[in-house]
Amino acid sequence: MGYLYFISCSLVYSLILILVYFKKEHINSNETRVFSTMLVLNFFGLVCELCCALLGNFYDPSSILCKITTKVYMIYLLTFLLYMTLYIYVVCYASNNNNNNNLNEEHYQFLKKISIIIYLVCISVMLFLPLNTASGYATGKAVDFVYISSAFCILVWLIPVIKNNNAPWELILWNRIISKKSDLLQLSIACGTMMSDKFLYDYEGPKMLLARLFLDIIKPINGYRRVNEKTIDKYEKFKQSYKEPDKFMLPKEESEIYEMLDDYFQNTR
Repeated sequence: MGYLYFISCSLVYSLILILVYFKKEHINSNETRVFSTMLVLNFFGLVCELCCALLGNFYDPSSILCKITTKVYMIYLLTFLLYMTLYIYVVCYASNNNNNNNLNEEHYQFLKKISIIIYLVCISVMLFLPLNTASGYATGKAVDFVYISSAFCILVWLIPVIKNNNAPWELILWNRIISKKSDLLQLSIACGTMMSDKFLYDYEGPKMLLARLFLDIIKPINGYRRVNEKTIDKYEKFKQSYKEPDKFMLPKEESEIYEMLDDYFQNTR
């Protein structure tokens, strides 16, 4: 019964995540649309999983109601695989703003249509296959088919990830250097999570923000730059809120990184 508590906590977290996310405005792009759908879909999946768990423990697990609920949950799993596939496609093919942007968008739309067709076929096959339900789990060819589909999707995801050489910056950079002290020196382009240290815990650990170095390198998506002058100005103001502003490092050139690191480690010895 412990997993019921885990699912309930996950439901609360998922609901909070949805409220926080949709409360703010976002860029109207393929990427944000797919991601928004995945957030809602995840909440729906947790509700289905909770229903399956409750019916399996407090109702006849072999009843038709349990079988229908389990089938609905398996439809959710296949649907989540579809949207995760689309999300990887959109990140790798439709988010790059270069000379071949139209070609990338066409390629994404083509892959999207193929994925939806395969998804509908998989749903039909899964619904046709037999299923055995028990208290807390399910077996049968339908379950095996979903497992195989999941493994196949993971292999498919690797293809665009490996081939794509222009992934968004937030996916490719998150480096950490641990000093001899207990503090963690974080090197990152964006520091939303780093800011929470200050706001929530009044913790001023050493941080290095690389936004300036990537200002001209990061390609805009639909004309919008996720790292821009306003972003840097915001971090400059945030730096001034530090009791020791030198702990919040904003290098302008790559050479400054090593100078700042040397100064920091010398001061902490």
